[in-house]
Amino acid sequence: MINASGATSQELAAKIYAEQLGFARIRRSLQEGVRRLLETVVSNMKTFNFTYYLQKNAPLPPDWQARKT
Repeated sequence: MINASGATSQELAAKIYAEQLGFARIRRSLQEGVRRLLETVVSNMKTFNFTYYLQKNAPLPPDWQARKT
């Protein structure tokens, strides 16, 4: 979702906020702080290399292709 869409981090953070925390009765300062936090998380997730860390910390066994069949 995050890397597939061409949306910016701000747009994705606003969308996540609206879907998960979209209730209207919240202080504006707290609302802006949460959106900034979500924006930081989204931008970090866009640059994080999940494949590298998955292969490094949970590698497949050498004979995984034979086991697969």
